[in-house]
Amino acid sequence: SVCYTISCPAIGLLSDRSRIGPRPMIYAGLLAQAIGFLLIGPSPLLGWLHGGSASWLQVVGGLVLFGVGESMSMTPVMDD
Repeated sequence: SVCYTISCPAIGLLSDRSRIGPRPMIYAGLLAQAIGFLLIGPSPLLGWLHGGSASWLQVVGGLVLFGVGESMSMTPVMDD
């Protein structure tokens, strides 16, 4: 929730229609959430990366990526 709170203002500015727009920001956020979940898992798809068990750094990185992805996918949806 800290990553969500910190990144929301920047994501709100970027998702303004005059800059990037809301749709690409939402798609990128959903992709970031999916990658974050794969890192938190540990996913069998990433067995080559961590040898079957996730390290704490991988889990923290996945949670940070998920928090930023959550703000990217939820902030553009909120209307004034």
